[in-house]
Amino acid sequence: MTPRPIAIVLALFVAAAPLPCRADPAADPAAAATPAPALDVARQNLAIDRYNRGIDRAAANDFAGAVALYREALKHDPDMAAAWNNLGIALLRLGEPAAAVEALMRGVALSTDAPGEPLLNLAVAYRSAGRVDEAIATAERILQMPSPPEELPPRALLLLGSLHYGRDEFAKAATLFEDLVARRPQDAFAWFNLAMARFRLDRFETSEEAFAKAVDLDEKLDRSQPLLHYCRGIMARARGDTKASRKFLQRAVELSDTPEYRAELVTAWLDEGDAAKAEQELARLDLPGTGTAAPPTPALLAALHLRLAEALSDADKFEPAVTHYLRASELDPGSEVKPGLNEKLSRNIAAAFLFRAEVLRGKKDYPAALSDYEKSLSYASLPKALEGIARTYLALARFTDAIDAFDRLRAAGGAPDEPALATARVGRARELLKDLRAPVHCGLPAAAGSPDALTQADADLQAAVQALPPNLQPEACFLQGLARCGLGQLGAALEQFDCAARSSPGHDAAWFNAGLCALALGDLAGARERLANVSPDHLDGALTGAYQRARLLTAAGSGAPAELVTPPGAASSDTTAVEPELLAAVWTRNATALLESGTATDALRAYEQALAYQPALSEAKIGRVLARWRELDSGQLLAALSTHLAENESNPAVQFLVRVNRARLHRRLGRPADELADLDAARRLAAQRAGDLSGACGKQELSVCLQEIADRIDTVHRIWGLSP
Repeated sequence: MTPRPIAIVLALFVAAAPLPCRADPAADPAAAATPAPALDVARQNLAIDRYNRGIDRAAANDFAGAVALYREALKHDPDMAAAWNNLGIALLRLGEPAAAVEALMRGVALSTDAPGEPLLNLAVAYRSAGRVDEAIATAERILQMPSPPEELPPRALLLLGSLHYGRDEFAKAATLFEDLVARRPQDAFAWFNLAMARFRLDRFETSEEAFAKAVDLDEKLDRSQPLLHYCRGIMARARGDTKASRKFLQRAVELSDTPEYRAELVTAWLDEGDAAKAEQELARLDLPGTGTAAPPTPALLAALHLRLAEALSDADKFEPAVTHYLRASELDPGSEVKPGLNEKLSRNIAAAFLFRAEVLRGKKDYPAALSDYEKSLSYASLPKALEGIARTYLALARFTDAIDAFDRLRAAGGAPDEPALATARVGRARELLKDLRAPVHCGLPAAAGSPDALTQADADLQAAVQALPPNLQPEACFLQGLARCGLGQLGAALEQFDCAARSSPGHDAAWFNAGLCALALGDLAGARERLANVSPDHLDGALTGAYQRARLLTAAGSGAPAELVTPPGAASSDTTAVEPELLAAVWTRNATALLESGTATDALRAYEQALAYQPALSEAKIGRVLARWRELDSGQLLAALSTHLAENESNPAVQFLVRVNRARLHRRLGRPADELADLDAARRLAAQRAGDLSGACGKQELSVCLQEIADRIDTVHRIWGLSP
């Protein structure tokens, strides 16, 4: 970025020379060309008087007074060419170029003998009025004159050169200024203007020679011309002399603190490799109320911030580089500091944001780090930025976001850190499974979430298992056991709980859940073995109750003595440490299992034990009746069940159980109509009092029982063709 000067410093205004004689009419060229009649002598004298007085006013810089006197002179002598010429000059000085052009055109038309000076003044007026083509054509007429006054062609060349320079026609301007210095080899300003034209043509070597000649002819140029130092600074940079370039530009800024000069000084410091000094100069240029009087353009400031940011990026100073990239974008929204507009630049900006994001993540400022990572990605797809996003989300325990970021990294061709990805998967699985619980009623974990959540957790853990660090493997196995248990895959769940327990022998929850799964699968010995590894001190509340129940079930079901443990706060391990309701429920459940296996005698003893703890337990009472089938005939059984039905008319749970069991008895007795009636009554009761029944029987058990009832009703309909 190299700003160029926007104008040449030239004194192009050409003043008209006053008439040498103030009172002699013969001194006026117009008067000499047209002798006045005798009767007009008085008017001519008045015209000359007003004209001379106008010259005095102009000499005193009273151009308004001069204009009034010149116009008064022209009232007396409308053909006085000198008055028209000087009137045009005075109007120019008053800033009225259009009126000046009209006056000077009259002066040129009347100056038939010596039109050179009026032509030059007219060319200047055309230029002031913005009529450049006419200004050039008028100045060229002077150069085409057969024998113009000696001083006119150099002045015309100076004017023509400046006009072409102003139109960026630097080659033509250089040719005209070369002609000018040939005519005036001792004119310092002629050499200066030639140097400027060559400078704009990037002819730096010959341009510097012309500058040196100008300074040799007039030392004041070196001391007072900031443009000279500015141009010499640019030329020194072109030849690779960065130190000389910076010195010339510093001098230019000292003499004239313009945005262009200071901008080049910023660049010069960058060329020398001093980004700190460049930043200081840019701050003076950018901050309101400091630096230059004329505000720099936003585009210029944006270009400088961009250049400084690139220099800082190249020096691996990414954090300050980001600041300057953002400032450049803020100053010039249409600049190239946008994603995709410049590949190299975009990657530099992306790298700068990435560096700052890494620093912020190290400081645990995770929200700011994420913002910078995303900004980095908006400029270039850097795998390291995607990995940084993933790790930041991992630190924030936003596991799904972390996994998504790792997936984006893989899609972009990067290689995710597999242990980190596995850790994220375990974290998400842990969140999905956090609501799983172990209710006392069924003794197994039940899913509080949706099957989709359980399936996702299982898939995450399965994908993570190979890459997990050793310290996370027991937890992953345990979580996968919970997921599969919630999905009803008890065998697979048992494998995972066993894996967790073997990997971490002190993992009480793993041993406990493994024991529950083994119990549910009917492996009483295996359940007992696993539960023996649980430290009850680590259990409380519902878990203690579930543990006690599991121990009792394994003991009673396997014929082993019912061993109890001491719950927290209890003084002994006998049965008084367990609430009677729990013991009654355990013995009832065990008795039911024994009855279903055909061991009616043992089942009867278990039911009696349950009733010893809870005499009013209807389920045990009904079970006791069923266990005595071999002792009682069918009539006695039906009578006993009907008695229970009548005694518990207000208890929907008892009503339901009696109806279901009486239906089974009717089936054995070959009474399909009675069986169907009891089954249908049980189904209606479940529909009306589902809440009461699920609370008493357990939601899962009730659901299974209702399905059996529905299946049996369909069978009865199909075989016997009966309707309820």
